[in-house]
Amino acid sequence: MRDIWGLSRKTPREGMPQRMASGFTLLEIMVALGILAIVLTAVLRMHSQTLFVDRQAKFNTIADLLAQEKLAQIEGGIPAVESGVFEKEFSGYSWQILVEDVASNLSEHSRWRLKKIDILIRNPDEDQFALRTYRYILP
Repeated sequence: MRDIWGLSRKTPREGMPQRMASGFTLLEIMVALGILAIVLTAVLRMHSQTLFVDRQAKFNTIADLLAQEKLAQIEGGIPAVESGVFEKEFSGYSWQILVEDVASNLSEHSRWRLKKIDILIRNPDEDQFALRTYRYILP
């Protein structure tokens, strides 16, 4: 009797056949794919940036150690050669040294001379690492 007076109303999905009532709508699927595309794009961008930063960090670490090696050789005596390439495991890396005299108050009263030493390290990918230091060196 309740149906006669309209007291018993069916919800929108109750009136549909079972096949139509279950599943996702096309709009829901498109929204989900859009969100997934945005997330995957961000993850891919972050991954490529991480690879770039990793490569730069590796180069900076190696170049710093190679520059320190050249600096140790310089402290043993000013090298006659101002540029060259590294051997063995660091083949492809090149170095360039520039040594300049710098005026100093201590230089006037001592045998020690202040030198500005610039060391430039390059790798095959044309990345550059520069080290500048000042040292008192015997002439």
